[in-house]
Order: sequence, then C-alpha cells, then structure tokens
Amino acid sequence: MPRNFLHKTLEGWLACNRTRFRFPPYRMLRRRDEIVLGFAGITPKLQFCIGTRGAAGIMVLHEGIVWDILVDFDVIEQRTADGRYRCRLCEPADLFPSREALWTSHCLEPMLAWTNEHFDASRSLLLFGQEGHTTYAQIRQTPDVAVGGPKAGAVYYCPLVQQAGTT
Repeated sequence: MPRNFLHKTLEGWLACNRTRFRFPPYRMLRRRDEIVLGFAGITPKLQFCIGTRGAAGIMVLHEGIVWDILVDFDVIEQRTADGRYRCRLCEPADLFPSREALWTSHCLEPMLAWTNEHFDASRSLLLFGQEGHTTYAQIRQTPDVAVGGPKAGAVYYCPLVQQAGTT
C-alpha cells in the first residue's frame, strides 16, 4: 500500500463527512502507518485507530494499555484481475471499483454509523478486569450501571460524553 493512501483517503473522507458525526472526530496521532482519532466531547479513553495494514477499530485505552477493542472494522484488501477491490475477510466478497471505495464502504462508513449509534449522553464506559490479566470494556446505559452495586463491579467508570458534542 502506498504510504500516503490511508492518510489521503481518511482525511478526504473526513473533510466531506465530518458534519455527519454526532461527536466529530479529531486527529490525536498520525504516524506513517497509523492514524488515531478521538471524538469531540467523548471520553479520550475511546479512540478510533486505523493502520495501513487494514486493522481498524474503536479501542479503549486505560493507563497506557489497550484495555479492549469494542468493535473492529478491519479491511484486508485484494485487487482482482479486473482491477476491482475486495476484502479478503468477507465471503462472499463485494467488489468495489477502487481502493478508496472499499475502505470507505467497509471501514469508514461503518465506523461513522457505530459511533453515531453508541456515543450518547445517556451511556457510560465501564472497564472490568485487571491489567496483565483479562480486561474488557462495556458501554452501558447509565441507569444500568447501578445494577449489581456501585459501578456494577467495574474497576473504572466514566460518563461516555464528557461535554456536549455538536449535534
């Protein structure tokens, strides 16, 4: 994959689609082989990470470690003999006229839909487990957090929305 493909594709798509997000993304980190986005108004523990090798997802970072991957939007691209693109992870695989179309349809649009569905002021982020052992995260409706006691047994809890987004 050309070095700048991911950067150009993501930045171009964001420029055209930023207003479709309930909580607009912003760039937290840009490296040669990955980009990390945060979301305005959402706890910075939730980040969208996407790499040139096709790994993409919403990660939960806590105390410097990846605590969990809530959802992935991975793309393993393959160019077909007729010049179209497909994801090798999918069977049957849809064919796309360009690499940009594949990444947009398979990764970026689903990420937009997922964040708009799950990022809500009525929800909280809960982290469970212990560093060095099994760890996982959940997004729950805030009233559900009280079920089972304070913070529902979580080792960390915070409201998902830290400040008002632009809706």
